[in-house]
Amino acid sequence: MRLVAKTMEKVVLEITTNEIEQNGFEHYWDKIRRTYKADNYEVHSIGASHDNEKIVFIELVTKRMPDE
Repeated sequence: MRLVAKTMEKVVLEITTNEIEQNGFEHYWDKIRRTYKADNYEVHSIGASHDNEKIVFIELVTKRMPDE
């Protein structure tokens, strides 16, 4: 798994299907949720790369703080 992009608004992670097959999706999902807490981030999308279907991108977006 590798970090592709991180901005104030979103985080994009890349995982290969080989990594998922070796360690299981839950292994990586647990690591992601420990680093990017559900209180601060939500899943925007999970999908395969258009160029290489063996690469899966997970995009998280920051939760907006409610106006005070």
